[in-house]
Amino acid sequence: MLKKAILIGLLAAVVYFVGTKVKMLGFHLHYYKHHPGTCRVIETAGPGSEDFHVTSAGLAFITSGLAFSSAPPSFLEFHKKNNIKGRILIYNFKNPKKGLVELKIKPSETLDLAKFKPHGISVLEDKAKGEHLVYVVNHPIPEPDAVEKFRFNPKTNELVHLKSITSNVMTTTNDLAVGEEDKFYITNFNYFNNYFLTVVEGLFQLPLGGVLYYNGTGFTQVTRRLAKPNGVFLSKDLR
Repeated sequence: MLKKAILIGLLAAVVYFVGTKVKMLGFHLHYYKHHPGTCRVIETAGPGSEDFHVTSAGLAFITSGLAFSSAPPSFLEFHKKNNIKGRILIYNFKNPKKGLVELKIKPSETLDLAKFKPHGISVLEDKAKGEHLVYVVNHPIPEPDAVEKFRFNPKTNELVHLKSITSNVMTTTNDLAVGEEDKFYITNFNYFNNYFLTVVEGLFQLPLGGVLYYNGTGFTQVTRRLAKPNGVFLSKDLR
């Protein structure tokens, strides 16, 4: 009788677990397709175009070539085999026929372009000169994550690297939102840097992620106990 009760209890636990995961993944939901207008496929964006930021003038800065240490081994092998490079692209919504333009990157001593794996991106606009400050989440495998700061030169379509910002509180970071120079919010997406552990982290929705704030000199934890926080964005009043 006891064994039967234990088996029923285990079966109920498995059904509950599977049911919660199915609900979380949204298999029971129906979505209606809708879009604002004509969509165009941009063929030259390349694999790993994860994020973009559009300025008030209609310039879209796009990251390409994403990879991070906790990604599936097959994906990392594909990356290596095809020699996929980290790039920053630009697309002008006011001149769409021009298509994507790859920005030249002028590195500094702290940026190794061979290890540049861009992810989230945020732009602090200079509306007068157009020399925007561009902040990019970077996963320079096997080194720790960093935020790369660039200055955009609109005359030469060049990004000049200014500095790298990193800390041991950055686990696997994802996206960032800049409010003012060298001050931004950034999401810690995964706690673990191992693929199999991140699968467990996601499967059980372990609340090990959070949001950090960088004040120009150091990081503080803004929120804790979030399950895989991804994108982050600031309201217009920066609050």
